[in-house]
Amino acid sequence: MQKFRVLLTLAVIAVAGWAVPKSGPAIGDHLPAHHPQHVTGPDAGTDTCPV
Repeated sequence: MQKFRVLLTLAVIAVAGWAVPKSGPAIGDHLPAHHPQHVTGPDAGTDTCPV
């Protein structure tokens, strides 16, 4: 009975690890450019480059 519980626990952990969705982009994925919008200050309401 003890072996069954251990095997069942390991099986549940394996399935749970496989079923968890991955978060974020994968390594090497193409990412779009970031275009921030200024909320305050002299450039408020624009996407002017701050540099």
